[in-house]
Amino acid sequence: MFLTLHAAVGALIGEEVSSPTLAFVLGFIFHFVLDLIPHGDEDLVKGYQDGARIKRMVSVATVDAIVMAILFFIFYSQDFFFQPKVVIWGITGSIFPDFLIGVHEITKIKILDKFHDLHYFAHNFFFERFHLSFTKGLIVQLSIIIAIGFFLLSYFFV
Repeated sequence: MFLTLHAAVGALIGEEVSSPTLAFVLGFIFHFVLDLIPHGDEDLVKGYQDGARIKRMVSVATVDAIVMAILFFIFYSQDFFFQPKVVIWGITGSIFPDFLIGVHEITKIKILDKFHDLHYFAHNFFFERFHLSFTKGLIVQLSIIIAIGFFLLSYFFV
């Protein structure tokens, strides 16, 4: 799932709770909840594991990280958030699992093996039953991001 979507949910969590620690923990937990939703990158990850599509994976992740950073900068610089420090912790918690996976993929640290297995279990839980192409998964993720955007706009501007 896109970092941008995880970060949006982390930001929502950060706006709804007052504790940075709670925002981080809930962001971390909701990362896995979101990953349970079929989102079309399962084949991309399998290709990455085989080494066949590493350039595509890196390209998608780079664009995603840039979009996430730009959106965060825009919202943060416009004082959009009521609790910016708590929002930062919610976002950090929501993207931290993917950071740990990246560390594991690069270093193969054994202590992260079980976490790696848990992360891919969440990604693949519904994969066999609800397999989506990358394009359909992109539509699912963009739909969720748009819904979160409308929620945020109605929440903050009504």
